[in-house]
Amino acid sequence: MSSKYDIESFVNDMTTLLQSNLPAKIADINAEKADTTVLDAIPNDKYVSDINDKVLNSKAFLYHTIINIETNPTGAKTAITISMNFEVVFENSNKTDTLKKALRYSRCLREIIQENFKSGKYSNLKVSELIPGNAQLNAGSDFKVGGINIQSTIGG
Repeated sequence: MSSKYDIESFVNDMTTLLQSNLPAKIADINAEKADTTVLDAIPNDKYVSDINDKVLNSKAFLYHTIINIETNPTGAKTAITISMNFEVVFENSNKTDTLKKALRYSRCLREIIQENFKSGKYSNLKVSELIPGNAQLNAGSDFKVGGINIQSTIGG
């Protein structure tokens, strides 16, 4: 029996898509810009939905979280609209090129999702970049954030 495509499947698909494509996209943008602002790659074990001390000891990690879930039943079927954020959180103790880095990480994530969208399991994909900001993690740390919000509908 095949499994039903659900919210968990969607989150896994988006995370896997980013893990598979982010290193190359970061390298492409670093090469395109060819300046002193260099984005760090995100290791696959640094894609997290929970923030803990292990993650905080890295230079950069990708945090993902569900923002909203809306269900719309129609007879025996339910359309589920999911909204989630993917945010690259990066250490910024040197306080240089913060805005550039946040914008470039956001661009990487947005382009990966847009370039690899395949209708079928999910539809009505909308990707928007988040406003760069600060991450409140622990006292004395200086982390910044660049990311995207993804909204899509899946059938359930």
